[in-house]
Amino acid sequence: MYHGAGSTNDALASGGGPVQPSTKWRINGRVTWTYAGGTLNILGHYYAPIDFSLKPGTKIGSWFPIDINYTYNFDLAGTKAQLGVGAQNVFAAKEPYVPVPGFQPFLPSLYDTRGRSVYVKAGVTF
Repeated sequence: MYHGAGSTNDALASGGGPVQPSTKWRINGRVTWTYAGGTLNILGHYYAPIDFSLKPGTKIGSWFPIDINYTYNFDLAGTKAQLGVGAQNVFAAKEPYVPVPGFQPFLPSLYDTRGRSVYVKAGVTF
């Protein structure tokens, strides 16, 4: 048995290959405000720091991106319609840096490395 929470798990696990990087704590929180047909959501995603298993004693920092979206609901010719706008990682929080001898300077299996993204969405319910 191998306990891999809180580590990059670069070293081979006993009896098998490497295990995906995993934080001990990953917390998602949401605040929602609804008023006059519109809904505002603010979502926070916390990833706790993790140990860098290739360099004992080294920690890879925590990460806390925030997403925001707003959706407005209205009637369109007798059908329900929605129009929304939002952004993921609003403040462009940089993912934690993985030092040398890491294979790459980030952990794509754990963090979203795309940075800020903005979107518009529309929908109709028949």
